[in-house]
Amino acid sequence: MAEDTRGDEHSENPEKERTNPAATVNMVLRAAVLVLSTGVMIAGLALALGFVRMKNLPDEFRLVAGIVVFLYGLYRFVLTFGRIRRR
Repeated sequence: MAEDTRGDEHSENPEKERTNPAATVNMVLRAAVLVLSTGVMIAGLALALGFVRMKNLPDEFRLVAGIVVFLYGLYRFVLTFGRIRRR
């Protein structure tokens, strides 16, 4: 019997997928998104906790802005990590 060698999107051979340049670029972009979203979360925490101070910025605004930035980073991280786990 001849083996079916058609290009299937969901290959069962992970080694074959790693050699695909598009898959490599996709992995690099996902890693970059994970690193950047972690950095955004850290920046949000720094802003919310007062490590970053600006003269004319009220404390309430600084706190809310820090929380929003942190939540956005968390959202991007969970969204990207969820895509990786599903595949």
